[in-house]
Amino acid sequence: MMQKTFHQNFDIVYSACKKALKSLGMNIEYDNMRNGSMSASTQSSIWSWGESIDISVSKDKGKILVKVKSDHKAQLFDLGGKNEKNEENILNEVAKILNK
Repeated sequence: MMQKTFHQNFDIVYSACKKALKSLGMNIEYDNMRNGSMSASTQSSIWSWGESIDISVSKDKGKILVKVKSDHKAQLFDLGGKNEKNEENILNEVAKILNK
């Protein structure tokens, strides 16, 4: 799991998370702004059965904390570091969207 803190308001950061997932080609499967959570998935490929992504957006001491967790859908091991790459890509894309 990776996390990053942002200084914009909750609604803007939450919206940026949704845009980031779509921008990265991930399918949003669950979206609950009220409790600050969403889930998405990636497509399967020759290298993976796909990954499940969980995002939590919460207020933390006047800032907004985004936590991203990526897990393989059916594989036991993350041999290529795909989960970590997903988490990093999502947080970087959220930051990029917020800095436009």
